[in-house]
Amino acid sequence: MTRFITVTGKAGRRAVPIDGKKSSVCPINIVPSGMRNLKSAVTKYHEGRLNEALKKIETADGLKNEMGYEGKKYAGDDDAVRVKFTRYLQTAHDKKIAEDMDRIKAVEGAEDFKDELVVTVEWKKSRMWGNNPTAHTSDGDRSESIGGCGYDKESTAIAQVLNQNMPLLKLMYSRKDKDHSRWKDFDDHSDYNRKVLGYGSGYGILPQFEGGVGVSSHQNIMKNIGLEMQHLVTTDRSDTYVIKKAGK
Repeated sequence: MTRFITVTGKAGRRAVPIDGKKSSVCPINIVPSGMRNLKSAVTKYHEGRLNEALKKIETADGLKNEMGYEGKKYAGDDDAVRVKFTRYLQTAHDKKIAEDMDRIKAVEGAEDFKDELVVTVEWKKSRMWGNNPTAHTSDGDRSESIGGCGYDKESTAIAQVLNQNMPLLKLMYSRKDKDHSRWKDFDDHSDYNRKVLGYGSGYGILPQFEGGVGVSSHQNIMKNIGLEMQHLVTTDRSDTYVIKKAGK
């Protein structure tokens, strides 16, 4: 049975067989500069997930279970299948890191938050779901029409447009990146997001605005990143909010 470990070299980190045979697995992207703490956390998280998976597939049952979870099938004996599946895991791992790094890069390179952002929620009647909200902003971002029932649809629509606004995400990312020395004081990144940025700021390393949590949760998050989110006006068909720097 071939076993794998993750090692570090000039080309980055890669999964290699313990028996020393050369692996054809592609190296992981090296962490670039800027928002270094978030990027390091993303890399550490995904490497941990990869190593957990590699440990599980050391046994035949673990290999079968992990392949079933990923929906993968390969021909050959266990060793041959394990090598093929390891390559798949590494490729998926590299892709996930690249996606997160691209996301951080886009947010980091965004303009700083300007004077204000207006969010308008328009309500349209639905025969099936009552009133469905659609949100749009003064920057041109727009949500889907939010249907269904049993959850807060307004905050779901608003979350969609807020997550498209890079200057807002930049404030959230920057706050968390600069506060990295406190991460150890919390159970995990979800715990940090909830207790520092505010309820509804996401469960992962990279914070975001959640839907279904109530607009008051978004207002609290804004407060924690130096902004104010005020409800301006309500009509029969719309609600309007303005987000601006605190004290202005």
